[in-house]
Amino acid sequence: MRPSWRGSRPVRPASPSGRRFSDRRSRQLIDEQLVQGEASALGIDVSDDEVQRLVEQLARENHMDMTQFRQALAQQGLSMDSVRDSLKRQQLMMRLLQYKVKPRRVSDEEVQAAYANMTKTSEYEVRARDIFISAPTAPPRSR
Repeated sequence: MRPSWRGSRPVRPASPSGRRFSDRRSRQLIDEQLVQGEASALGIDVSDDEVQRLVEQLARENHMDMTQFRQALAQQGLSMDSVRDSLKRQQLMMRLLQYKVKPRRVSDEEVQAAYANMTKTSEYEVRARDIFISAPTAPPRSR
């Protein structure tokens, strides 16, 4: 396949693996924006002080002081800002998930109201008068 030309540089078609990476990264960016928007709408935020504590905790977990941690990041081609952004996104996602799936106490009244609502829309009604439980007739043998 011949490359097409745009300006002074040839534009080569993307490889299948390049397209998969691009699609995956696009979905990741969209997910991050959705999380950010939802968290913002709910008033969930992560302060700069909290991010700093997370960075320091990460350094401690790797048995490093902050200077050593910065050097290790630089050796891996990472900036402190990218680590901060990543930690902030992770913390925001965690808080949003905690908010969405938080344990909730349900009162008896709420259960009764939900049950009453379900029975109003039910196609049929079931009434249980007797419940039978099968039990063995012979006593268990000792071993």
